[in-house]
Amino acid sequence: ADAAPLAAALGDDRTGNFPSYRHREPMLGLEKAYSDTELRNWHRLLLARLGRTAATLVVEPKYDGMAISVTYERGQLVRAVTRGNGTEGEDITANVRTIHNLPATLRTATPPDLIELRGELYISREEFNRLNSELESAGESTFAHPRNLAAGTAKLFDPAEVAARKLEVVFYGWGACEPAGQRPASQRKFLAQAGAWGLPVIERPHVARTLAELQTAVTE
Repeated sequence: ADAAPLAAALGDDRTGNFPSYRHREPMLGLEKAYSDTELRNWHRLLLARLGRTAATLVVEPKYDGMAISVTYERGQLVRAVTRGNGTEGEDITANVRTIHNLPATLRTATPPDLIELRGELYISREEFNRLNSELESAGESTFAHPRNLAAGTAKLFDPAEVAARKLEVVFYGWGACEPAGQRPASQRKFLAQAGAWGLPVIERPHVARTLAELQTAVTE
């Protein structure tokens, strides 16, 4: 089975400008490694946690945007909530519904009764440059970073303005799933299932079976 990421402490992205909503399962952050030594230590601790001498790892690029939890009930999009403090976030469903690559209905005849999908809202580099060019031409201040632009856009009060900025989303995991028997059995199976449902996911992640393969994938 694929190994799950290790959780890490996180902050709180709530502003008080949107209704609060409690995640059915906590929405945790990820541990970070900034050097080869830290990556080796992470791999060693992960194997110890799993009680194994080896594990197959799925290695995906980290999109730099804003974490989001999107809930589908019986295949229909019903709610989108920010990470918040990991336990409770803010309901920004109206804004998230404007995202062009996010389906309102899952492409399946047998969806789970409920599933929380964890992903990242982001703005492409092309869209970031387009918006900044328009602002520069109008003599207005430009945005410093696509991540900040994505997070700020997600919390605008006008969904029409959100739609004009062309947010995108990519999914990398899940929280609550009912019935439990429909929970993905591994990360690779999740990516395959979510893609079949019509959701945007990482299409060709690396698979690493050894520390050396993990280091190569991370370096790339």
